[in-house]
Amino acid sequence: FREKASQPFLSADGDDYRLGRIEAWFEAGTGDAATSPQVMMDFSDDLGKTWSNETWRGIGKVGQYGVRAQWRKQGLVNRNRVYRFKASDPFKFNFMKLTAN
Repeated sequence: FREKASQPFLSADGDDYRLGRIEAWFEAGTGDAATSPQVMMDFSDDLGKTWSNETWRGIGKVGQYGVRAQWRKQGLVNRNRVYRFKASDPFKFNFMKLTAN
């Protein structure tokens, strides 16, 4: 497994907030021709001591560039939330950016 974790997202005032979507951008389209690379996301509300259930998304087969992984309806987020991403398929695990709204 290859893994990358975020820093906690803080609201301007440090309070809890609602989060609609997390979007992770990887260098897509670089996997093995026989596979459809997947990336897993889970999160922790206690700075990484315990983790939620994993959810998986595809990030594009060979030649499918510009594909991004999205997770919707993140709900109420506290100031200690950290997101973690993992991949096991043979592809270039180049994490480019993470956006949230």
